[in-house]
Amino acid sequence: VLFALGLRSGELRGLRWQNYDAVAATLHIDKQAILIEGKLGIHDLKTAQSVRTLTLDKDIVEVIEEQQLKGLSPIYIFPNKKGVLMSKHVLSSTINDLCQEVEIRRFTPKDGRNFALTRLARAGLDAARLARIAGHSSVLTTYKKYIKVLKGSKKYPLTLKDLNKG
Repeated sequence: VLFALGLRSGELRGLRWQNYDAVAATLHIDKQAILIEGKLGIHDLKTAQSVRTLTLDKDIVEVIEEQQLKGLSPIYIFPNKKGVLMSKHVLSSTINDLCQEVEIRRFTPKDGRNFALTRLARAGLDAARLARIAGHSSVLTTYKKYIKVLKGSKKYPLTLKDLNKG
């Protein structure tokens, strides 16, 4: 899910079953798991633009439905082993364990987000749509970070002029 949707760590960890619509195959991203004053909890996202609904492909639906069948938590889609809200350290540790198990280079949740969004940009997604998926407050942020790196490729001749057109 991390590599497919490009969610922030807190967004992934804060996903609740009420955010998932199995019929529409969507995930509504409206909260995040963060530590405030030493207490892990569910809080609003930083900006209104970060609130979004993402359409899921069948592979992501399968992963989420497998989580549901496990019955680990009645609240959270991706809880820790005790069925409660997962900390960012547990997520990082879980990723590290998986990397070691399959013998690949270690990566962070942020690396997963960057991979997903770069993959979408390389697939030809325009900056405005990519910004909505990423939950960025500015298309310019998306352009600078994910689209501009592809500039010069014949397949993606996007410029700032193109952003102003729509």
